Amino acid sequence: GSVNVTPPAFNLSPAAATQVVTISAPPGAIPGTYIITFNGVSGVLGHATTVQAVVAAPPPDFSLGASPSSVSLTPGGAPQSSTITLTPINGFAGSAAVNATVSPSSGGLSVTPAAFNLSPASATQPVSFSAPAGATPGTYAITFTGVSGVLSRTTTVQAIVMAPPDFSLSASPSSVEVTAGSPADALITVSSTGMNGLTSNIQVNAPSIPGVTFTPGVHVNYSETV
Repeated sequence: GSVNVTPPAFNLSPAAATQVVTISAPPGAIPGTYIITFNGVSGVLGHATTVQAVVAAPPPDFSLGASPSSVSLTPGGAPQSSTITLTPINGFAGSAAVNATVSPSSGGLSVTPAAFNLSPASATQPVSFSAPAGATPGTYAITFTGVSGVLSRTTTVQAIVMAPPDFSLSASPSSVEVTAGSPADALITVSSTGMNGLTSNIQVNAPSIPGVTFTPGVHVNYSETV
C-alpha cells in the first residue's frame, strides 16, 4: 500500500553531490499523499529533506469478455450463442458502444446483434452466430470492440464453420461383364464412407435397366454406349 523509492540508500559528497531517485507506486498502492524523508548523516552532522508524493487513483476503465469464447457452426444449421460481458474497473460508470467485426468477412457468417451498448447496469449481451447454407467452412474471428470516450477494449469469439455432412460411394470392381441368359452373377461390392460427421443411413438404389436383375446386396454397375 506504500510507494517505492529507488535507490533507498546512497552516498553524497562535494564531488558527487546529486543522486537521481525514482519514486513509483506499485499496483494496488493506496491513493493518497506520502511524505518521503531523506536523512543525511556525516559524523555528528545530520540533516533531512522531504519529498511529497501524491498517489492518484487509477482512472476508470473496463474490460470485455466472451463466454464461451469458441463456437462450432454447420452451414444451414442451428445458430450458436455467446455472452459478451462488460466488467467495470476502478469505478467505471459509463457506457460502451460495442461493435462486432468478422474476419474473414467473405464467408457469409452472421452475428446478431452486431452492435449494442453495455454498461455496469446492463453488463451482458447474448449474441448469436449463424452460418447460412453455402457458408465457407473454416475458422472465423469475431472481434467485439467496445468504445467509451478514449477507452477502447476488445474481446474475440472464434467460430469454426464445419463442412456439411456428406458421403462418398465406391464400387469394386468398377466394371463387370455378364452374358444374357447366363445364371452366373456378377458380384460388385458397393461401399459408402461418411464424411464430416454424417450419422444417418444411406439408401442406395440401382437404376432400372431392361433385362438386368438386381439382387438385394448384389449390385450391377451397368453402362451403355450409344
